[in-house]
This record gives sequence, structure tokens and C-alpha cells, in this order.
Amino acid sequence: MNLLMLFLLSLFVGGQIAWAGGELDGHSTFLHYNVAGKTKEIDLRLFVGFGDNAVKSMADSVTKTIYLVRNGWDTTGIFAIPQGIDGKWDPSKASFVMDFGRRSYWASLYNSLDHNFYVQTDVENNENLNIWRLNPRSKTLTQITHSAYLGSYALSPNGNSLYYAGRDKIAGWNASPCVQKININGSGEENLYCTKPGVDQQIFLYEPPRANQKESVVAFVVSPGSSYNLLNLGIYDTVSKKFEVVSDTKYTRLRLSPLGWRGDDLYLINSENHSNPKNNGSQSLYKFNLQTKKFTLLLKNEVDAMEVADFDPQSGQILLKESGFKKSKFKKSPTKVNRILVYDTNAEKVTASYGSLDFDVTDYYTQVLGNGQFLFSANKGDNFALDVVDTSQRGASAFHTVVSINQQLAQACDTEVLNFDTFDTPTYHDNSTHQIQGIVFKPAVELPDKVPAAGVIFAHGGPQMQLKKDDWNSTIQLLCHMGYYVFGVNPRGSTGFDSTWPGFSTLVNNHWGEGDFKDYIYGRKFLAKKYNIPLERIGITGESYGGYMSDWAITQHDKSDPQNDFPWAIPFYGAPDLLGMLTTTDVPFVLVTGMGDPATNKDSYISHSPITFAADVTNPILLIHGQNDHRIPIEGTRKFYAKLVSVGKKDLVTLVETRGDGHEFSYMNTELQAYQAVLDFLAKVAPLER
Repeated sequence: MNLLMLFLLSLFVGGQIAWAGGELDGHSTFLHYNVAGKTKEIDLRLFVGFGDNAVKSMADSVTKTIYLVRNGWDTTGIFAIPQGIDGKWDPSKASFVMDFGRRSYWASLYNSLDHNFYVQTDVENNENLNIWRLNPRSKTLTQITHSAYLGSYALSPNGNSLYYAGRDKIAGWNASPCVQKININGSGEENLYCTKPGVDQQIFLYEPPRANQKESVVAFVVSPGSSYNLLNLGIYDTVSKKFEVVSDTKYTRLRLSPLGWRGDDLYLINSENHSNPKNNGSQSLYKFNLQTKKFTLLLKNEVDAMEVADFDPQSGQILLKESGFKKSKFKKSPTKVNRILVYDTNAEKVTASYGSLDFDVTDYYTQVLGNGQFLFSANKGDNFALDVVDTSQRGASAFHTVVSINQQLAQACDTEVLNFDTFDTPTYHDNSTHQIQGIVFKPAVELPDKVPAAGVIFAHGGPQMQLKKDDWNSTIQLLCHMGYYVFGVNPRGSTGFDSTWPGFSTLVNNHWGEGDFKDYIYGRKFLAKKYNIPLERIGITGESYGGYMSDWAITQHDKSDPQNDFPWAIPFYGAPDLLGMLTTTDVPFVLVTGMGDPATNKDSYISHSPITFAADVTNPILLIHGQNDHRIPIEGTRKFYAKLVSVGKKDLVTLVETRGDGHEFSYMNTELQAYQAVLDFLAKVAPLER
């Protein structure tokens, strides 16, 4: 066992994981901020811990052993926490199982047939995802599938086979997706149904194919040209080899998630809106009957999002999370909803409800433990917990914390949710519901009176995502700690606001960098006025689509009002070249949904690409990108950098490439590299003397 694993193992103390700051595996974790001859040391671990955004886990439903997957300095370890005779899990009994290497960890399924885990992972974080068999007893990892890129997968009901959606190329618009089947021993790989680029209903890779008990049919999601707001349900008959779309293709759907079969009934989350085909409806629980070919609404969701934690086909229980805002006849403002529901498919009703949760459930790493128990990851502030909910219990007694990871993160920000008018607010009669929401993260530290304030507009990813008040974002928290005001704007295109502004989440489709960019401009002016910050000291940063927005912002100039120009930008894994990205990204459907069919909209892709306006850049930009990113490949950012240099902007642009990272930071060493570059950049463009 190496030094890192010994160190990690020593952290399991008294039911909580904690650590002292300043170093990790013998490496310093300090950043340095140099302004006016003074240097401030900042421990990066106060803001990112081990790089966790959730407690990644695996669960053995037979032995009830829970495994933690933890990132370290530059590698990942797997630890086992056994269940005690009292039915509880004691982290102090944790043991190191194996080194997982430099791999991304996306999901895992436990197979009770052979007592192995089937994990969606890659090699060296290259995002060439496949299914690997992980045997915790022999401490071995064996590759099972050999797709160029595998988007999702599921076990057959009997555990003998794996069904998955993959494609023949790791990325690109011209890749051909297929639904495939393979035996768990890695033999008998078979293409069940494949679609070619440009067909009417193309396989959607990011919802797993679901085979029924007899494996006579497989259900999976398709969409026209990979557009992900027009999702449809397809059924493939493995006997007749015939495929048909069984959902009504005229309805808009941003969410369609098959959960699993019980008999002839397929349970699924569906965002179909029958009353208004043009708008996305709330995500609700449905079932589809194979014999009648009819959909039945089982549970109507009255808020914006219904997320599936997991489905246990043995017990028939579905664990659901509802989050968002609910309109009330008696209250002017919508009521926030955050609760877990248990839907019993036998009784066809909700049998348990756990409301007013003070934590956020992360549905990516949820597992079925059996006997009415589900394992899930949750977070609240700087506490990242792994919890078990026992659906036979009610109230607080239903929840048991397996391990709480107190990252001892810095309490850097005071947060406040604020709404502001945007460019088109006056065109609506009800201004109170047609404003833009933003979350201001105010620095808790006080700066000397002589130091002018500075701020940052934070643009979230997606674009169909939402920044929430309780979200922990390392970039935001670090900037707050340094004394910068951060304004996280939820512009048009964000999720969670359709109930108060119908169609809000789709307003950005075919309009990237237009209305949403104006929302950021108005948000910047709002921040400047409210906190008396000079506009020339408020820049922009963001990740993924927020990186695109940061790229876009630095290239745009308003001749009628120069105050609308952003003085600097820090895009993290941005997308400056949309047309080039189309042939290299592993998620071309995001581009197609956002920008339309490239065959007919090529000019729009070019005119909405920041690289097109490289010659117009007059303010500094710091580009940060992972070398193994396939979501938004680094080639676009490298091309943008080269274009800026070629048009005489070398003194304005800095490029930082992080080794081995995909579409996010994977380990502490690369985060340290990137955030040191951020502090060096800010010390020049918007210094804060202390």
C-alpha cells in the first residue's frame, strides 16, 4: 500500500473523514497571491478537499458492504466499509481495497449473479468510456466492452448480459451509435440496433437500454438528429429484429428516462406536455405497457424537476427526488420543494415521503441495497455524506449516515438570492416573474477602505443547468475568499424556472450567446450598482457552456455602450469554435439542440463562435483546459489561442493546459496548477491589496 493510501485510510476516524490542511501525499497544497509586494498563502484544500463534488460509492447488495471511491493527489483509491451486526456501517472499520489508478469514475452496477461490479470508466482519464468488471476480492479490473465511447448501460434482469449504448467513434457528429449486448464474461458482443448520422430517430446515448425479463424487447431513447429536447421512446424486438418509436413524436421532451421493466410495464420519467406541445412539461412518472402501447401517468410532478435516485425491480420501489419551486394560490412567491418520495409499483402509489430535506441528493452515485434500502450521496455546504434511507421507516429515523466527509472547507461566502430586470423584462406584464435570478456570493472578509471592490460574473454550464444557493463550487469559493464578489446568474436557458416563466429553459435554443449573454450584461450592471463596484473591475468566468460564454463575452463589443464590454475573462474548458467542436465532441446533441442542424445552419455555427471574432479582442483572457477533454476537446481552445496570437493578441492571452484532465479537474495537482494561474491573472487585471 503506498503512502497516499495509508494517508487516506488514516482519515476514517469516528464516523467522519477529516484531515489537516497544507499538504497531500507529501505535496504542498498552498496557492500564492502576490499583490503590491505582499504575498498571501491560501490552502487550496480549503476549497476543493479531494476534488469531490459528491461521495462516489459502490454497494454490494448481498454482503451490504459499501465501497468509497476517493480521489487523491494524482490517483484514486477504493475503500470498503462493512456492515456491522447491528446493521450499521462504521467508517473506522474501513479497509483499503485497491488502487483505481488515474481513471474517471462515472457509474457502477453490482451483479449479484457473479458478485462483481460493472463500472463505467476509462484509462488515464481519457474519457474513452467502457464497462470494466471490478472484482474487489481478487482486486482486479478487467475491460468487458470495447466501444470507442460508451454512454450508458444496464444489466439484464437475470444478470447474464449487459445492454449498452455506444458508438464507433469517441466523438463527432459523424459517429454511428448502436445499442449493443454482451455477455458478462466479455463474449458474444452483438449489435442489436444501429443508426447512422442524420437519420430521423437516432439513438440517444445517455439513457441506458432496458431489456425486459424475457429479453424479448429492449427499450431505449432516440431523438431526431441527436437533438435532446425531442426525445422519444423506441422499442426493439429481439426476435423479429424490428424497431418502432412508440411515443408521440410531436411533443417536446427534455427528459425521458426508462427505469426498468416489471412484466409488460416499463416505468419511466417523462417530461411530456400534452397541453402545450411547444413547451417542456414537468418531469413526471409514467408507465408504458408493451401490449396496449399506451402511456399512463402515475405520479404528476408539480415542481420543475423529478430526478430518479434508483429503481429496485425486485421490490418494485422507485426512489425519486423532487426539487424546484411550486406555485401556491395563497403565496405570492413560489414555494421551494426538496423532498424524497418512494413510489411502490405494486400499490401504484407513493408509500413514503420525506420532505423539507436540508441536504441535496446527488443521483449519480445511488445504489440499491435491497430490502427497501437505498444508498445515496448527499451534500450540504462543506459536508459530503453517504446516506442510507430505509423506506420501511418514517421521518428522520429512516436515514442513516454511513460516512460524513467534513472537508473543513473555508466558509468564504455569504450568499443571497437576488432577482434583477433584464433587457426584455418590461415587455412582460408581470415583471415579478419575468426577471432573472442571480445568487450573489459576498466575501466574508473585509478589505481596507482604500481598496476598490472587484467582482466576477459566474456563468454555469449546460446551458440547461442551474446554479443554486447551496451549491459548493471551488472557483466561486476561492474567489470569495480572496475578496471578490461573485454573481452567479441563472440566465434564460437555465432549468428550474419554467413554472414561473414558461419555456424559460428552451429560450436559449438556437440563440446561444444572444439573450443569455444580455442577461449576463444586465447582471454585471446590477452587481456593480448594488455593491458599488467599478464596472471595469467586474469580469467573467465559467465552466463548460459557461466557458463558452466567457470566450464569447471577451470577443463582443457594444459600440453604442462600451460599458457593456467585459474587461477580462477566465473560461474553464470553453468552446470557442462551435463548428470544429461538432466533429470532435462526445456530446454533439448539445450543439444540435443549441444551434440547430449543421447542414442548414453552418453559417450560424460560425457567427456564434468566439474564434470568429478573435481579432476584436482588446482585453485579457486566461484559457484553462484539460488535455483529455472529449466533451469540449482542447483542440478548439488551442486553435483559439493560436488565432489570438496570429492577430497580434499574444500579450492578452494565456493558455493553461492541465495534464490528464477531462471535462473537469480530476486530482489536486492539476487544480493547484489551474488555480495558481487564476490568482496570478487576477493579481494583474483586478488586484485586491490587503
